[in-house]
Amino acid sequence: MFLFLDGLLYTAVSPFLCWLLHIPKYIHVLFHKDSFFPRPVDVDDGCLFLTTPILLFKAVILVEHLLFEGLSFPSSVWDDSGSGSPHQLSHGFQGLGLLCVDWAFHLEVTADEANGDNRPQSEVLSLVVKALGFGAKEAENILQKPCHPSVSYMDVRCNEKGELTLLWINRQIRGRIPKEIGQLQALETLVLYQCYLIGSIPPELGELKNLEILDLSENRLEGSIPKELGHLQRLERLRIFHNRLSGEIPKELGSLPQLVELQVQSNQLSGRIPPELGQLPNLALLNLGENQLSGSFPVALTRLNTSLAKLDVGQNLLTGELPIELGSMQELRSLRLGPNRFHGSIPKELGQLDCLYNLDCWQCGLEGEIPPDLARLERLDQLILSQNRLTGPIPKELGRLKHLRGLYLHGNLLSGSIPAELQGLEALVRIDLSENRLTNEIPEALQRLRSLKDLRLAGNWLSGRLPALDVLSLCVLDLRGNLLNGELPRLPTTLKVVDLGHNWLGGNLSQLQQLCVSGLVRTLQLSHNDFTGPIPACLLKMKELKQLSLNNNRLQGEIPLIEATQLVVLTLHRNELSGAFPSSLQSLRHLSVLTLHENSLDGAMSPLQLTTLCFDNPRFIIRGLGCANLASANRHCDYGGFHDEAEAFTFNEAEQVRKNCPDWCGVCPPVGAQVMLHHNRLSCELPMSLSEVAPVHATALMGNVLGDGRSLSASWISPEERQAFLFYSPAVWRTNLQVMASVLLLSLGIVVFQKRLRDKLRVASSLSTSGALGAGVFSSNVAVLKVAGSMIILSTLLLLIVSISPGYHLCSPPLSKLTVANLKENPSSELFVILVWCLMSLLSMSVIASIPADRPGTSGDPSDSGDESETFRGWRETWLRLLSWLCWVFVVTLFSSPSILFAVSQALPAKNTFALSEGVLSFFYTAAPLLIVGLDLLVLGTLAGYYSKLTGIKADRLMMAFRLGTAWLLPLLITVSLHENCMGGWKLFWTVCQEDSPEHQIFNLQIWEEQILSTEKDLCTLSEDWWCDGRCTRSIVDNLTPLLLKKLLIRSTLQPLFFVMLWRISHTSDEGHLVLPVGPGRRTSGLLMPQKQVTLLTTYLEVLFFWSPFIPFLSLAILIAVCANVLVLDIGLRWYGVQVPPDVRRLSRSYLRLTLRATGGFQLWHAFGTEMWGRHVLLALHFLLLIPWTTRLLPVQRARHLLWRTPRHPRRRGDNALANTSTPSSIQLGDLQVIS
Repeated sequence: MFLFLDGLLYTAVSPFLCWLLHIPKYIHVLFHKDSFFPRPVDVDDGCLFLTTPILLFKAVILVEHLLFEGLSFPSSVWDDSGSGSPHQLSHGFQGLGLLCVDWAFHLEVTADEANGDNRPQSEVLSLVVKALGFGAKEAENILQKPCHPSVSYMDVRCNEKGELTLLWINRQIRGRIPKEIGQLQALETLVLYQCYLIGSIPPELGELKNLEILDLSENRLEGSIPKELGHLQRLERLRIFHNRLSGEIPKELGSLPQLVELQVQSNQLSGRIPPELGQLPNLALLNLGENQLSGSFPVALTRLNTSLAKLDVGQNLLTGELPIELGSMQELRSLRLGPNRFHGSIPKELGQLDCLYNLDCWQCGLEGEIPPDLARLERLDQLILSQNRLTGPIPKELGRLKHLRGLYLHGNLLSGSIPAELQGLEALVRIDLSENRLTNEIPEALQRLRSLKDLRLAGNWLSGRLPALDVLSLCVLDLRGNLLNGELPRLPTTLKVVDLGHNWLGGNLSQLQQLCVSGLVRTLQLSHNDFTGPIPACLLKMKELKQLSLNNNRLQGEIPLIEATQLVVLTLHRNELSGAFPSSLQSLRHLSVLTLHENSLDGAMSPLQLTTLCFDNPRFIIRGLGCANLASANRHCDYGGFHDEAEAFTFNEAEQVRKNCPDWCGVCPPVGAQVMLHHNRLSCELPMSLSEVAPVHATALMGNVLGDGRSLSASWISPEERQAFLFYSPAVWRTNLQVMASVLLLSLGIVVFQKRLRDKLRVASSLSTSGALGAGVFSSNVAVLKVAGSMIILSTLLLLIVSISPGYHLCSPPLSKLTVANLKENPSSELFVILVWCLMSLLSMSVIASIPADRPGTSGDPSDSGDESETFRGWRETWLRLLSWLCWVFVVTLFSSPSILFAVSQALPAKNTFALSEGVLSFFYTAAPLLIVGLDLLVLGTLAGYYSKLTGIKADRLMMAFRLGTAWLLPLLITVSLHENCMGGWKLFWTVCQEDSPEHQIFNLQIWEEQILSTEKDLCTLSEDWWCDGRCTRSIVDNLTPLLLKKLLIRSTLQPLFFVMLWRISHTSDEGHLVLPVGPGRRTSGLLMPQKQVTLLTTYLEVLFFWSPFIPFLSLAILIAVCANVLVLDIGLRWYGVQVPPDVRRLSRSYLRLTLRATGGFQLWHAFGTEMWGRHVLLALHFLLLIPWTTRLLPVQRARHLLWRTPRHPRRRGDNALANTSTPSSIQLGDLQVIS
C-alpha cells in the first residue's frame, strides 16, 4: 500500500518537477530548432508537447498493471513495439522510484521519436562512425543530421520511420567495421568502398536481413569471408574484391537466391571453387579472378546456363582440362579463363556460345590447334588466345568473324603463313600475331583491312619485302624481330608507333619523309637493321616524337639539328655517325635517355638538362589496348576505371597499366636519367652537371679523351668509371710537358754547342774511315747520325702536316698532338702522309741495303764463329736452338717487368683484383723508363755473354732481342691486350666486371624490353673487332710515345753521367783496363764494347724506322741520343783512356730488314684501320720491298758512299787483300793516339 502511494506520488509529481527543470532547454529548442545538444539524438520542440500526455498515459497503464499483476514490469512498458532491447529497459524499470529519475531523458527520446529517429539507432550509428575512423568533429557533423549528412564523401538515407536504409562512404578513413553495424536492421545498402578499412569482416553482417547490396571493395580487410553472409536472403550484389581476404570461399554463399553479382577478385583466397555457386539461379556476374584458387574448373558452374553473363576465373591456380559443358552456357557474353594452369586443348564446344562477345584464354597452358568451330561465334568481339602452347596454322575460318575487332594470338607456337582469308575481318581494329613461328611473306591481302589500326607481327620468321601499307589508317605497326629485307616501303601517315627493329632492312631512310609531314609519330624504332646514309633532318623536327631509336645500323654523317622538343629517348649508338657533339641537345627539357656510344662524334660535350625517365612502353598491350589507345577508349589507370563498369580493369591489370604507361597515368617513378657516350672521339672539359632534378647514370670516359689536364670535376661521372687512365688527367699533362721541355732543352744545347759537336763529329768521321782500331764503332755512330738527320727532314714534313691539320681529338695531351695518330680524317692530309711514309720506307730500305756485311771471326767475340746456322746441325740441334730462344724470351719477359708495368699502369683500374693501389701504379709509370735503362746497362751485357756461351747463340742477337722486348714490343702487346680502344682486357681486373660484386649491375640499361647496355655483354666482354679499328693503333702510339721519349732522354742524359761517374772512380789495371776499386774483374772500359755499341745503334735504327713515321718528334730524340753517345765515346777515349778493342762489326742487316717488314705491317694496319686515302699505294710499296731484286732500283751505292764512306763502285777482288795487309797507321784523336 505504501509502495503504491509512493509510486503514485512520484507518478503525479515528478513529471511536473522534471518539466519545470527543463523549461530553459525547451525554450532554447523552441527558438533554435537546429541547435545541437550533447546527446546522441536531437530534441525538437514539436515533440515537447506530445511527451507529457504519452507519459501520463503510460503511467495509467503502469498503475493498472500494478493493481492486477503485482510489481513485475513487462519489457514493453516503454516500447510501443513490445520488443524493447535490454539496453533500453536496463534502467528505470525495476521500481516506481526510478521513473522520475529517467523522466527527463525519456522525455527527450520521445520527442525524438516524434521526429522520426530513435536512440538505439543513433547510438549504433555513433559507434559505427567512430569505429570507422572518423574524427570527433566529423562525427559531430554527421550525427547532427544522420539522415541528411552535409558531407560529400558520405550518403545516408532513411525510410519513413527514420531507420537507416543506405550507408555509403567513400573516403580513406582507415578504421574498422564494428560488429554493432549488424543492429541496423533496416539497412538495405551498405557501401564502404575505398575506405582503407582494416581488420576482418564481422559475422554480424549476416543479421542484416534486409541487405540487398554489400560493397566492401578496395580496402585492406583480412581474415576469411564469414559464412554468416549466407543468411542474407535478400542480397543481390556482393562486392568484396581487392582486399586481403584469405581462406576458402564459403559454400554458404551458394544459398543466396537473389544474388545477381558476386565479385571476390583480387584477394588471397585459396582452395577450390565451391560447386554450390552453381545453385545461384539469378547469378549474372561471377568474378573470382586474381586469387589463389586451385583445383579443376567446377562443372557445377555450367548449370548457370540461363543466367550467367560474365564469368571470370583468371589469374588463379586452376588445373585440369576445360569442361566441354562450357558450351551449354548460352547466356554467357564474357568468359575469362586466364592466366591459369589448365592443360589440354580448347573445347570446340565453345563455338556454341552464340551470345559470346569476349573470349579470353590468355596464358592458360592450352595446347593443340585452334578449333575452327570458333568461327561460329558470330557476335565475337575479342578473341584472346595469347601466351599458350597452341600449334598448327591459324585457321582460315576465322576470317568469317565479321564483328571481330580484336584478334590476339601472340606468344604461341603457331606456324605456317598468315592466311589471306583474314581479309574478311571487316571490323578488325587490332591484330597481334607476335612471338610465333609464322613464315613466308606478309600477305598483301592485309591491305584490305581498312578498319585496322594496330598491326603487330613481331618475333616471327616473316621474310621478304615489307608490303606497302600506306592505304591503311594504321596507328601502330610492330614488325620487330623478323627476317624482313629490302628498303622501306611507303608507310601510312597516320602512324603513331613504328617498330621495325631487329630485321634486315637496308637502304636509306628517305621513305620516312612522309611521316615527317603528318608529324604524328611518337615512337620510331628502326634499330638493329642495315640502314645507311644520313639521318633525315625532318625526323628530329617532329613535335610529337618521344622515342627515336636508330641504333645498331650503319648511318653516317652528322646528327642534324634536334627540334623535337618532346623527345624522351634518343638512341643512336653503334652507327658511323661523325661530326661534333650536337649542341641542340641542351634545349631538350624532357630528354631522359641519350645513347651515342660507339660512334665517331668529336669535339667538346655540351651541357644537358636531363630529367626523370617517364616513358610509356610502346609494346605494352592490355585487352587489346596500348598506352596510346587507352585515352581514346575512355580507360582509366585506376583500378576498375568506373566502380560498376562491367569491363573494368582488375587490380593486377591496373597495376600493369600504371607500370607500363607511367607518362599517360602521370605516375612516373623516380628513375634516373641515362647517358651513354663511351667509345667516341669526345674530348675537352666535361660539364659539371647534366641534370638538376634527377640522378644521372652515365658512361663517358671509356674510349674518349675527355678532360683538359685538370682534375675531373664532373659530378655525374660514376666512381667506377673515374679511372685515371681513362681521361686526360693532370699527371698526363705534367708528363707530356716534362718530356717535351727536356727534348727541346737538349735540342737547344745541340744548337748552342753545335761548333764543338761538329768538330767532334768530323774527327769521328775521319776516324771511321782511317782503318784504326774502333773505327767500326765511330763509323756506325756517324752513319746512324746521318740516317737520323735524313729522317728529321721527312719527320719535319709530317710534323708540319700534323700541326696544320685538324686533330683527331679537339683537346688532347701535347705529345699526342705531335703524332700522326692524332691526324683527323682528311683526304689531302692522308695522301701526304702516305707519300712521306713511302719515302721513309724507301730511305730505310736503302740504308739497310747499304750496310756492309760482317766478316765472320773478326769481331773478337768468341761466340761469333761465322754463320749462326753452323752452330747447330740436324733436327735435334734445331729444336735445341728453338728451345734456347724460348728460354731467352722468358728471360726477356722477366727482365721486361718495368716495361710491362709501365703499360699496365696505364690500363689497370684503381679498384682491381690485384689489389694494386694507385700509388704503386703511379710509381711504375714514373720509374719504369729508368729501370729499363738501368737493367740494360747493369745486367744485359753479362747476361747475354753467359747465355751466348751456354747456347751458342750470338750475344748481339740476344741483346737486340732483349732491347726489342724491353723497349717497346712487350709494352705494345700489353697495350693491345689491356687498352680500352683495343681488346679492353683491363676490364677483366675491374671490380664492376666481377659477377659477385655489387657494382656489376651499375651499367645495365634497359628501356622496357629493349636492352640498351649490358655490363656483361657490352662492357666486360673483350672486343672482337679491335684489330680492324684504327682506334687501337692510335692508342698504341699515344701510350708508347712517352715511354720511348723518356728512354731516349735517359740515354742522352743519365747514361753519359753514369759512365763518367764510373770512370772517375775507376783505376787502370795491369792489363790497361779501367776497373772499379771494389771487387775483382769489375771492368768499366767494357761499357764501350763495340758489341754493345753496335747493338745499341741497331736498336736506335729499329726505333727510328718503326716509330718515327708515327712520332715525328722521335727522330730528333734519336739524333740527340746518338750525339750523346758520340760525346761519351770521345770522353772515354780522350779523358779516361778507355781501350776500344779491334772490331769491324757492322749493324745487323737481317734484323733491320725484319724491322722494316714489321714497320710496313704496322703502317698498313693503321692505314686500313682508319681507311686512309692512298693506303693501297702503301700496300703495293711494301709488297714490292719484299721482293729481293727491288733493291736494285734503289740508290744503294749512293747511300753506302754517304753513310759508310765507301767508293761508289765496288772494289776489285784484290783490293780487300791489300787493305788487310796494310801497315799500321795512327790517328790523333785529341790527346789520345790510337794505333791501327
